[in-house]
Amino acid sequence: MSLVKEMPVLAVSRQLKISDKRLWRIVHHYVGRMLGELALSSVATVGVDETASRRGQRYVTVFLDRSAAQ
Repeated sequence: MSLVKEMPVLAVSRQLKISDKRLWRIVHHYVGRMLGELALSSVATVGVDETASRRGQRYVTVFLDRSAAQ
């Protein structure tokens, strides 16, 4: 998971010599587990921004807890 935070999944899967589909399943498992443990009751305002990471249809979406930023 540390590698996936820093690199694209495809690059990590090549380094680990596993399929990217398998790595995506692992990522979704752990992200889902962590989302279930998040305490979101104090979030009042959310900021969202989306931008293209490169040409084509690859996008990066950023979410920000605006209530914590104030």
